[in-house]
Amino acid sequence: MISPTLNRLPVTMLEVRVENGGAFRHSFAATDNAFVYVLEGAVEIGPAGHLLEASQLGWLTRSEEPGSSELTITARGTAGRF
Repeated sequence: MISPTLNRLPVTMLEVRVENGGAFRHSFAATDNAFVYVLEGAVEIGPAGHLLEASQLGWLTRSEEPGSSELTITARGTAGRF
């Protein structure tokens, strides 16, 4: 998809569906801003397992240190779509 918007930084937008108990992993720069918006179901975010349900948004804290970060999102109870 190509957009005419002019962003100062690259934007990555994903729509993902994970079956109950399944997990999705995504790597990105540790200094990137990121958030997760849950469209359907419930998901656990990261190693602490913070629960987000449909219509909830989770803001991910970025690091001031360069490097990479990996996010794991696991569906809980039903399939999750985010």
